[in-house]
Amino acid sequence: MFHRESSQCLIELLRADLGFDDQTWGDILAKAVGCRETNALNEHQVQQVLGGITKSALSKGLLKTSPATGERAGFADGLQASLINYLWSKLFLHSDAKTLRRTLRAKLQEVTGVSDLRFLSHEDGCSMIERLVELFSQSHSARPSPIPQMKAR
Repeated sequence: MFHRESSQCLIELLRADLGFDDQTWGDILAKAVGCRETNALNEHQVQQVLGGITKSALSKGLLKTSPATGERAGFADGLQASLINYLWSKLFLHSDAKTLRRTLRAKLQEVTGVSDLRFLSHEDGCSMIERLVELFSQSHSARPSPIPQMKAR
């Protein structure tokens, strides 16, 4: 779905927001995929863990479902829209809802050429999530963070 580094960063963001300490997280990973650190996961394991942690985040209300996108072939699904909204709100933590919507539409237009999540293709949804993870990594690189930094491409 995403590049390995983006997926690992997204996993670490969700892990932190779900409140898993290192010991608990290591136990969860060991039970799920047989290793204790996110950085040690292979590509298949990363996707498996990302799927599991997004389900946890949805069930705990950290990610909000986005029914407006629907489940149309070739278009971004509800999970992609939820992750985009989640990452955007993490980037602009202290903004009001109206500002978040307005600035997200502008960034969507800039990155994908579409300003509405309902018309975002599945591929563009993946690209947008990767770009937001990259922006988040860059904005937090000035301070120490448990989140792995994205490599410049």
